[in-house]
Amino acid sequence: MKKVLLVVLILSFFMVPALFAQTRDLGAFNLILNDGFEHGESYGNQISVRNLMNGRRIAPGQSYTIKATFTVSRNLEDELMFVLLDPSEQANWWTELSGYWTTNDANMGILRTGQTYNIEFTLVTTGTATSAAANRNVLNIFTKGAGTPGTRGSGVQGPVTIRFTAFTITQNN
Repeated sequence: MKKVLLVVLILSFFMVPALFAQTRDLGAFNLILNDGFEHGESYGNQISVRNLMNGRRIAPGQSYTIKATFTVSRNLEDELMFVLLDPSEQANWWTELSGYWTTNDANMGILRTGQTYNIEFTLVTTGTATSAAANRNVLNIFTKGAGTPGTRGSGVQGPVTIRFTAFTITQNN
């Protein structure tokens, strides 16, 4: 009986991460980082599809690992940045729900057209989304560029398309 209990405990220890980790595969898609100089100093967009968080509300202390393969349609002017956030009116249009990860964190330099990039990083959440709605639990992706803050359409180089050929997000806990 003790041996059986020990085996069950050992198997449970190794299975616990599998019970909590949930991976969503978004597959291949294009994301256009639009001119956002009207409200800031960058080109950006967000991934807010329902299966990104699988209908769950982001809360503090969660951990998400993102793996992606992609190319960019033009040379970037600055690093590419990622952050989980709630962009709703109730969250004052921009409430960060995690820390940032940037391509500089991986020593990738400025991303260039014609190259394929593979990234893997983890974001740990620090805030709570205002609801479980997909548009309040988003992954925001952006890059700074030359333009006039406060002036719509002033981005010098124009929008950039990120062509993801693979994209997964795994909730680790």
